[in-house]
Amino acid sequence: MLIEVNGKELEQVSAYKYLGSWLTEDGKSEKGVKARIALAKGAFWNLKELLRDVNITTRTRKPS
Repeated sequence: MLIEVNGKELEQVSAYKYLGSWLTEDGKSEKGVKARIALAKGAFWNLKELLRDVNITTRTRKPS
């Protein structure tokens, strides 16, 4: 589908990041979900290393 704005043709892409979320041509959010999982995993591992290095008791680390 050709879309023009002010006489200029817009490029069609299969995925686009807008306001931090991935928009895809098929309307699925799989790419966005995978990106968020990767960010959460990275944050978890950073926190895990911090808690491992610091002398904190297990009771303090784990909420009751």
